[in-house]
Amino acid sequence: MNKNPILSIVTTNKNDQYHENQLQRTKFILNYLIYSLKKMDAENKIEYLVVDWGSDEPLSNYFYKEISECPAIKFINVPKEETKKCELNYDYSKAINIGIDKSSGDNIMLTGSDAFFPLSIFNNIISLLEKPELFGLTGDEYKL
Repeated sequence: MNKNPILSIVTTNKNDQYHENQLQRTKFILNYLIYSLKKMDAENKIEYLVVDWGSDEPLSNYFYKEISECPAIKFINVPKEETKKCELNYDYSKAINIGIDKSSGDNIMLTGSDAFFPLSIFNNIISLLEKPELFGLTGDEYKL
């Protein structure tokens, strides 16, 4: 039996106060994710990876409660010293690639740090990935 999550969701974020209320928005996203996974009994089916790209203070420092409540949430802190080696201040493609490399899911979905998915979307995605034939899909045609 496969113990990997069926889906890894990879996003990037940075604690630099570039956007207002970033910590509040991230807290909302994480708490809604926790709610959805518990409601669907899918905590072991989805992995949510946040690549924290060179934050002044790591984002994970603000979300102990969410991380301890839901092991599906994982932060990958890329230190500022490491990000300064890149040509771009916020090298999105490098951050995404780090998340992909660290993911353990059978499938990977990339999303923005402000994106959240209604419970019905999570339910549909998991159903599709677990039983694609119910949706008329055969083979690996639904995978990129």
